[in-house]
Amino acid sequence: MADFDHPYVYERDEFHAIARSSFPLAVYSVAGTAALTPLHSHKFYELVIVTGGDGIYRDEKQSYHIKAGDVLLLRPDIAHEYCRQNHLAVTNILWMEDELKFQMYDLTSMPGWNSLFEIEPLMRPRNDFLPLNLEGRLLAEAERLVYHMESELKSGEPGAQLMAIGLFSQLLVFLCRCYANASTPRYQELQSLDKVLLYMNKHFSERISRAQLAALVAKSESSFYRSFCRIIGYTPSAYLTNIRLRNAEQLLRNSALPVSEVALRCGFYDSSYFCTCFNKVYGMPPHRYRNRSNT
Repeated sequence: MADFDHPYVYERDEFHAIARSSFPLAVYSVAGTAALTPLHSHKFYELVIVTGGDGIYRDEKQSYHIKAGDVLLLRPDIAHEYCRQNHLAVTNILWMEDELKFQMYDLTSMPGWNSLFEIEPLMRPRNDFLPLNLEGRLLAEAERLVYHMESELKSGEPGAQLMAIGLFSQLLVFLCRCYANASTPRYQELQSLDKVLLYMNKHFSERISRAQLAALVAKSESSFYRSFCRIIGYTPSAYLTNIRLRNAEQLLRNSALPVSEVALRCGFYDSSYFCTCFNKVYGMPPHRYRNRSNT
């Protein structure tokens, strides 16, 4: 069994070697024994679409059976490998988030976005494995978009990079809609929490009560609280604090607003409490973080 204390780490230069270009978006497909990659992690995002066969995917916590049609999001720094395969065919869409500077517009407010990028990845380590599975025409449509994206990236024609980003946008919207339209009871549970996370991300600067969130999914406060903690792995208040801190971090790096105003705009009505929370997560107080970011 591989040593999870020392996974191989793919750095920025190796991403560009895989992409065979300096562009921060790539398509990389493997099949059969070539899919049996050694334990590794990387500094980029990887969207995995299983296009054929089946196999075993393993991360730091568990092993999971994957099959044709499964869609997985692998975040940076997550050690993983494929350790068994049966005619397994996998297509990976790789991107460097900080270099791509991808304009999200209303993508993050779509139903299904949080299911794909937040909820399912959080559920995976707790053996609640529930990937999106595309069947028939849905898988064919995803493969079509990826094929055209790869063709554009390989063509080197003028406008190819912009076209590839457009196709990448289409793929993400398509996958979010697939999540939002899935109808099994387990998916419906994800969809209900997706609605809660969308609300929290939109209204993070406001006072939000547990009762408000429970009402969104027509549950009692206690039932909602148990469901949220089980699936997300955080209490609603802790998760909301994380959203507020992420937005505060962005404001500190990209604005000259006073720290007290940053706190207020991000839902912290007590500047001292904001500084305590920020220091706990980022290892330094907000003003020092801003100074370091601007040097």
